[in-house]
Amino acid sequence: MTKIKIEAAQYDDVEGLVVLLRDCAPYGLLRRPEEIHHDFIIEKLPFDQKKWLFVARCDDEIMGMVWAQVYSPYRLRDCVGELTLAVHPKAQSQGLGRRLMVHLMGHIRQMTPQVRRIELMCNPNNTKAVSLYESLGFVREGLLRGRMTADNGEIIDDLLMGWLVEGNTPVQAAS
Repeated sequence: MTKIKIEAAQYDDVEGLVVLLRDCAPYGLLRRPEEIHHDFIIEKLPFDQKKWLFVARCDDEIMGMVWAQVYSPYRLRDCVGELTLAVHPKAQSQGLGRRLMVHLMGHIRQMTPQVRRIELMCNPNNTKAVSLYESLGFVREGLLRGRMTADNGEIIDDLLMGWLVEGNTPVQAAS
């Protein structure tokens, strides 16, 4: 892959994000391709102090994205969740997911110091994703048994993983 640029998503990126997420949906996203539409992306913009959407570009094509937000209930005001990481299938296993996560985690530490926790859910059978998150310092915190239904009707668990900001040193992206 040539030079990658990670930056905040803009409204001009909506179409590219829809295409990316639809391409990634069969490979482990919660949403199916038909559930990903322009309004779904637009509601995640604009970028602010409580929600972030970063894109990774390669030659003007969006090859990856990471989105997260601070939960809205007051008692969860210091917790980031609803995290989605997507890397185009042709760009996987090249360190792009790690770079996007490191970028997000660094941004949160620097720009939103009140955040004390980042959490995410992933399919425990997605060993590449679980390994990535663990390598970034996330720990397995619980298994939500029978939470999802796969397209083939199989019942799938969901793995809750968390990262406490305090006491964790910033993770570096691989060179």
